[in-house]
Amino acid sequence: MKKTITSTEAVRRFGKLLVEVGHTQQPYIITRNGRPIVELMPIKPIRENSLGNLVETWLVGREGSDASKYANDLQSVQDTDQPASNPWE
Repeated sequence: MKKTITSTEAVRRFGKLLVEVGHTQQPYIITRNGRPIVELMPIKPIRENSLGNLVETWLVGREGSDASKYANDLQSVQDTDQPASNPWE
């Protein structure tokens, strides 16, 4: 269950509130004049992504997509790409 806290109390103990939300992974509803205004909630942990994972995530749900082949094609282009030469040299 989500906990509620007034905006005044949230301001007074904001640092402790952040620590609590981060550790417990439980959101808080911050109220003002008895009405809910915002929800303070933990973010999902960021996972390390490879090029293949990013492409696969991007292509999820697309009909007929072959994410791994596309990722491999992108990787081969990146591996063979050479910087442009300087015409003034």
